[in-house]
Amino acid sequence: MDIDSTLKRSTKPSQRKKLIFGTLLISIALIIWLIYSWLAPTTLAANQLQIATVTQADFVIKIRGFGRLKSKYQRYLTNTDSAMVEAIHVYPGTRVNKDTVILTLVNPLQAQRLSVARLELARQKASANEQIINQKSQLLERQASLTILKSELESAQLRAQAESKL
Repeated sequence: MDIDSTLKRSTKPSQRKKLIFGTLLISIALIIWLIYSWLAPTTLAANQLQIATVTQADFVIKIRGFGRLKSKYQRYLTNTDSAMVEAIHVYPGTRVNKDTVILTLVNPLQAQRLSVARLELARQKASANEQIINQKSQLLERQASLTILKSELESAQLRAQAESKL
């Protein structure tokens, strides 16, 4: 065994150096390929294109999702009672007149009050009709008694005339 040969470093590259060099070379190639694919213009085949003319129409957006949509700016309506919006008849951006109904509010308490008031109105109308019928009945009774009295008067006058001649 020679001391010089054992102390000299070998000129052959070691396995570790080969592995580092190979990894470095592959990573540089990968980076170059990614940059090239990112900078390359996107191409599209002509048969994949759809060409159409532009027409004017309403742009309708429908959104579906979970949860509740909230307005960015919340505005309150002035109302003395608490109510819920049942239907929106006119949306923002639509021209309105002074008699245009914008939305419909529903209040169960007010609906109950309305039904009670309608029942009371029907009851009052029935009572008024009953009084009218009673008054007509009394009028007919008095007219009948007046007719009877008139006939008794005529018969008394006829009897008086007949007896005065005697």
